[in-house]
Amino acid sequence: MDSAMITKLTPVQCARTPRFSTGSGWCVRDMALGADGSVALSGWQEETRRTFIDLIFIDPDCTNTCKIIFSKEFEKSPNSRTRCVSHISSGQIVTCCDDTIELINYNQQSTILSHTFSGRAFSMAVSEEGDQHIFVGLYRSNKVIVFSGSGLTELKTITLTGLQDGDYVYELGVMGAAHTLYVRTVGYTALVYNINGDVQTEPLTAINNTQALSIAVSSELMMVLWAVCTLITAHHIPSVIEGGRHSSLADRDGGRHIVACFKIDESWRIRIKDNRLIAVHYITGEVKVYSKEDILSLSTLLPALSSTINETDVTKLANYFKITSDQSITDIRVLVQHLTDAGSITRQNIVHLISACRDLDLRDAAQILSSYQSKQKHNVPHGLLYSEKELRKKFFALEEGNQRNADTITSLEMEKKSLEGSRTSLEKELETTNQALQESKKTQTGLKEKLTTTEQSLTKSEETQANLKEELHALNRRLDQTRETLEETTNNLHQAELKGAQESNALEGFLQQTRQALEEREKTITSLEGSRASLKKELEITNQSLQESKKTQTSLREKLTTTEQSLTKSEETRANLREELNVLNRKLTQELDQTREILEKTTSNLHQAELKSAQESKALEEVLQQTKQSLEEKEKAITESDVVQDSENDGNEDHIAIRESTLAAGFGRLLVTVDEDLTLDSSLKVAMLFQLPPSNVDLLRRISLVETPGGKLLDILRERDIINMYDVTNLQKALMGIRLKKTNDTVLVPYQESVSKHLFEENRTPELLSWPEEGEEQKIDGEKQEDAHTEGGSSVVSGEPVKQYHNPSLEQMIGTEGGTISVAGVNLSVPGDALTENHVIAVEVVRDADMDLPGEDNRSRITPLIKLGPLKLEFKKPVTVTIPHSAVIPDVDRHSVIVYSGQQSEEDNEELVTWTEERSASWRLAEDTVDVSLTCLSFLSISLVSEETVQRHIFRVVSFVDSITNPEEDIILTCCLCKDNDEEFKSLIEDHISKLRLGDYATYQVVRSSKRSDVSATQLVMSLELSKDSAYSISDESSKQSDIDHVCEASRVSQQFRLRRKKDVCVDTTILDAKLTVRHGDNSTDTVLQTKVRSLFISAESKRYLLQMLKPDVKLYEDLKLNIASQLNKHHCEKLCMYFGLASGVKESILEAEDVGMELMTILDEREVIMPQKMIALYEGLTGCSLNKIARKITEYTAALNKTEEQPKEQKCITTKTSKVKLLMEEGFTKTDIIQALGLSQGRVDLGRKILQVVGKYRERLQAIEPVMFYKEQFISAASGGDLFSPEAGILLLMPPGCLPKDRIVNLLVIPGLDTSQLPGSGSRLCQIVKCGPEELLLKEPALLRIPHCGSFDTDTPIITIYGGQSQGSTIDWRGMTLADGKCRVRDRYFELEMKKFGMFCITIKDKTGIKKQMRALPLINRITSPTDDLIITLWLYNHDDVEHECLLQEETIQHGKIQLDQHSSFTLKPAKSPMSAQISIPTKDTFTVMDADTHDIDPEHLWTRTRHKVEFRLKNGGRDGSIVLNISTKGLMRRTLFCTFKINIEIERLLSPSSDGGHFSLRLQTPTAMVHSFDDMKRQLASRTDNETAVQIATILGLPADLKSIIRRSRTPGVLLLDKLVEKTIISAVRVSLLEGALMNNGNEEEAELVQRYRKENVVVSGLQAHH
Repeated sequence: MDSAMITKLTPVQCARTPRFSTGSGWCVRDMALGADGSVALSGWQEETRRTFIDLIFIDPDCTNTCKIIFSKEFEKSPNSRTRCVSHISSGQIVTCCDDTIELINYNQQSTILSHTFSGRAFSMAVSEEGDQHIFVGLYRSNKVIVFSGSGLTELKTITLTGLQDGDYVYELGVMGAAHTLYVRTVGYTALVYNINGDVQTEPLTAINNTQALSIAVSSELMMVLWAVCTLITAHHIPSVIEGGRHSSLADRDGGRHIVACFKIDESWRIRIKDNRLIAVHYITGEVKVYSKEDILSLSTLLPALSSTINETDVTKLANYFKITSDQSITDIRVLVQHLTDAGSITRQNIVHLISACRDLDLRDAAQILSSYQSKQKHNVPHGLLYSEKELRKKFFALEEGNQRNADTITSLEMEKKSLEGSRTSLEKELETTNQALQESKKTQTGLKEKLTTTEQSLTKSEETQANLKEELHALNRRLDQTRETLEETTNNLHQAELKGAQESNALEGFLQQTRQALEEREKTITSLEGSRASLKKELEITNQSLQESKKTQTSLREKLTTTEQSLTKSEETRANLREELNVLNRKLTQELDQTREILEKTTSNLHQAELKSAQESKALEEVLQQTKQSLEEKEKAITESDVVQDSENDGNEDHIAIRESTLAAGFGRLLVTVDEDLTLDSSLKVAMLFQLPPSNVDLLRRISLVETPGGKLLDILRERDIINMYDVTNLQKALMGIRLKKTNDTVLVPYQESVSKHLFEENRTPELLSWPEEGEEQKIDGEKQEDAHTEGGSSVVSGEPVKQYHNPSLEQMIGTEGGTISVAGVNLSVPGDALTENHVIAVEVVRDADMDLPGEDNRSRITPLIKLGPLKLEFKKPVTVTIPHSAVIPDVDRHSVIVYSGQQSEEDNEELVTWTEERSASWRLAEDTVDVSLTCLSFLSISLVSEETVQRHIFRVVSFVDSITNPEEDIILTCCLCKDNDEEFKSLIEDHISKLRLGDYATYQVVRSSKRSDVSATQLVMSLELSKDSAYSISDESSKQSDIDHVCEASRVSQQFRLRRKKDVCVDTTILDAKLTVRHGDNSTDTVLQTKVRSLFISAESKRYLLQMLKPDVKLYEDLKLNIASQLNKHHCEKLCMYFGLASGVKESILEAEDVGMELMTILDEREVIMPQKMIALYEGLTGCSLNKIARKITEYTAALNKTEEQPKEQKCITTKTSKVKLLMEEGFTKTDIIQALGLSQGRVDLGRKILQVVGKYRERLQAIEPVMFYKEQFISAASGGDLFSPEAGILLLMPPGCLPKDRIVNLLVIPGLDTSQLPGSGSRLCQIVKCGPEELLLKEPALLRIPHCGSFDTDTPIITIYGGQSQGSTIDWRGMTLADGKCRVRDRYFELEMKKFGMFCITIKDKTGIKKQMRALPLINRITSPTDDLIITLWLYNHDDVEHECLLQEETIQHGKIQLDQHSSFTLKPAKSPMSAQISIPTKDTFTVMDADTHDIDPEHLWTRTRHKVEFRLKNGGRDGSIVLNISTKGLMRRTLFCTFKINIEIERLLSPSSDGGHFSLRLQTPTAMVHSFDDMKRQLASRTDNETAVQIATILGLPADLKSIIRRSRTPGVLLLDKLVEKTIISAVRVSLLEGALMNNGNEEEAELVQRYRKENVVVSGLQAHH
């Protein structure tokens, strides 16, 4: 850029405040512009150090005058020269100085608010768009505190990244609704940050040694003020000035394109406001105003344009415009002058020049010109911005698109013809199929007739019975022999394990003994498998004998037939034979029943034996697996390691293999023992403690009907990583919490003590529970300990059942933006702007209506009565109500509906409703629902108009049973009918989730006549029948009726049967056997209900927990009633009684009660006027009686209730990539990350958002480990004491008995790399800083803390100084410790600190005489994005400490992405006065060049007082591989001591980053292609293992519709069809498989569920998202 092109602007106004005109020594520190055109200045006086604020107004009509609006001086303070000022609103300014921020009203000359914060303010800015916030930058810190503009409250703290050491914010600007930060630092660097503190662009720089002095930004422009500095920086923004200061005006949206470059008078601060540039001088205080028209001109544009256009390009442009001249035009100024004179361009219109640059492929110049043109007010037609060449390309592209559309239409017509032909062939095939079906029906009828004739006769044979008895006796003997064999096998297994554990003494014989034990165990397993096979064969023999008996029965039936034919001759003979036959039938029936009982017992015994053998096999398999893994690892180690290492590690690996195999066997026995001790009650308690989902709880209750649920519970805990083979502490805490102390002490505690601490720490599970105190029980789901009864009413959580309300209802606050209310399948949708203000709207489904309903015939109603409140509330736009119905409507077009709306008059009571037929209301009838549009809330009743004579309704019959707490309680059976719909069925299950469901549902069809005259079969009857030998009897009616019209319109009906125990009957072993019959007219269906009574037992405590978990809103409801009752007096209650129309007797009882408010609330609750989710009636009553303050309590209650039940809103459909990026940017993600995430997710917004969340959490985790900390905690008993050891850091804390005041958890925290520059004194650092917690805990007896050090001492008494630190927010307050606090001794390898109080400790050596320090050196190098990027060699010198080494590697390689060049080297540091140096040399030429000095001095004092020190070398990269040499030595003239040398070969290809801007995406995520292939493989394996029945069951669990399930049932490939439909309905996807996994587990398909688990664990994105959900 030619400096001569840069022009200097003349200010249009210039003014000076009186302070600078009359006084001296004043300096300007900050400047801010107000919306009214005022200018606020702040600064200080050097001599008195007093600060000031001047608010002036520069008259635009006068050139050199200004008006003083406000002026104030402040008293001096130590750091008062850093006073900042900004405008906050009209009449108010905000200022901050030191640690105080003030809001001042300059019209009233007073301070409004003042707030003190932590830190020292150094810069300030106020946002003008969006929420008005105040941003304050702190002195010598990278922190920015955000305050609210109204109350000066601290909202958040922003940490700015990318700043150099010692660099911080000097000037701050904020712009945009997203609050983008524009920063000028103390190091004269201009940066742009987002609200999260991330750098948005690279540092803004200029050329020719200029640095940023000030930065200003408006809604359109960003301006940077530059000055000449002594520092040299690499930059490419084309702006230059010689000997003075100038400004470069950049496009704020583009961020990197210079729009104009110009000079101004010497200034210190610049600001942009209302198209004006205002600058102020540092000393003179002169305020100068420049016009925007002068800034954005062709003269200021030319310097920016000249850096991108050379002389050749100027000549091309001159030829393009056909400019004739005597000489060739090579100067851009001459070219612009010609174009201006010719009228081709003006100051406001340069579109022809833009088009020319685009046609000549001058992209940079075209981009700069486009940015300049966009800032001009002159509007240019859009077409002029495109060149003729580009318009031709667009025209040809449109022609090609038209041709492709024509070809597509032709191909579609051909496909249509082919489809018509295939349709004709399919119709013919359908006719042939129907004929074949008719023939098969005829064949089926003939087979049924033959089967009927075959099953008419039956005879019994005594000889056959005797044979069956003998075979059963033989089977029992074989079973006894099998049991003895199993017991002997089990004993042999235990003996083999004991022998294997005892023979582990000699290290060399471990491997051979282990192999022998494996062979013995394999033989034992083989014998077990043989015994299993023999048992299976015996069972097959038994089945064969049963089949032979059936054949014998068949032959006897045939004989009976012939006998009956022969007995037809004589009636007397026939009667005798019938009597004999009946006797034989009874005997045979009895014997067959006995045989069945014996077979059932035999089967159960076999099942138990197989279960035990399976448990032992499970333990053996774990032992074999662990042993095989250890053997494989050992063999691998032998082949790879040296012979010396083999001899050292052989014994250790054998010992680990034996130990892990023994541990696996012990873990298997632990699972078996705990399974036997866990009952259903205790299993449910443990499930609630760990907050397992309801599906798992229901699965435990179902398993309890067959076996003990403890085994399944333990499997669930292992799958969820709550327990594992090395850590069962979570299970210990749970058992202690539910008072199973014996199981914990005898089983879990010995096992956990047998696990080594190292294995426990490596495989530790997440801590989910805390250790309960002595005598304390674990609290489930946040339970609060409350009294059983409270004043004014009974406790919510009690043994009594929670009141069940009949009509489902829901209230919700709906605002002007609209909303949706859904309850019991009814959906009310309110569009935006339908309401003028917020309203509480209620939806109630009235299933039992006590009022007269509209219409001539009840049988035409197909939906329940719907009440929408508040009644008569009108909307500006129609709202839509969706109501489900239960009618089967095959042809919707042949039916219609009549909509009735009802309203209540003010003088009428609630039962009197006036109905009106809504003829103008729009409606839509579907197969399952009816949609109605309304403009006023009312009662709704829907009637069906049909030409058919009958209506069909399909229901599901489901039965539930309540849990009981003792054998004396009655059993409550609840039998329900609900609509045959998955959503209605799920709602029914959720309403009865506290009960046990008996079996699956059965479908039942109701057919009723649509004629009013047909009165037959008006009732639906449910009857219950118990078995004759039942231990229970029905205490009420065994048959209950429901009106069939009510059933069809309400879509759900329930009946309860109470069963009472008979006297002198043992209930524990009783099986409840009942038959439920549902009958309507001649149509009936039977359902068998069976369950074990003992499986219904549950403790009263668990029942209370269950009720509390299922009814979380009852507590809020009871509190609301008490709150309202306490504020009602007699006068209020009298008004409310009149409003609700209560009878005079009821009104008198309320007014005579002691607590009138509570009496009124109780009566309203009993009459169901108010309910937990129905408070709108009381709300209207209170507002009608002018009790608005009390009514506000109901509004707050409804908002709190809706907050807990808030459902996530559906995501908007995103159609274009731009809208997807914009949507995700509005959610706070950066644009670079969004583009990469959408690429990985193949354009899917939901998957892209989850990827961004995973990466964001990973970044937060990386930021959270600065500095890296090593943490360890352990429970220590006060009586016995204990020790806490951190194996990573080698630190040991010894606590003797009686040291702690009470039993508690003690922790150790090691903090490498912590800055100790704030220590009161100096000294040598030889060890890490350690913190013992709880902090400030006083000990009864001294404890010993051993900290490893890296020194060696020639003196016996080194001078040791101990500092104790205490956290003070983000800083640490250090102080020296006295002998009373503790003393320290020096050992060979560690310091031994005796302390009497826990805290943070730092140990230093005051005198270095006689001390040597062991250190390490480690070289690293940065990654590069292109082969020619510069290289940065980092050489770290740090303490010889493993913790410091691991911490340093993690920070440099993981967080900063560097590469380790070589292994670390060790050296010894001795006390010496001679300095040290680090030198780099390059043997090979033409590869690298040292950019700065090749030798760096190292102060030895830094190495003594710190734990690490860094040296950096910068190399110019020639793009070729090469080698370097690094030396660390002492620096002297006569003698040099070489500490260490590194000879390193550098490969450029190895330094290239995997992705130039991938960040953590390239490190953490798999490619989507690999994930999709893995997902397809999993689907293929699942499909091959899924049959028709399993597929239908999975479809039922996941809620697929009935028609789709019928298609799956008939499909030849049900697995493929099921998975395709699940993917199509987005129930599962490549990153969401948790629902499928849960369905497989609930259905008992554990092997298939393991396939899904394996897929989830193998894919990083899927595993991370599952943990997030």
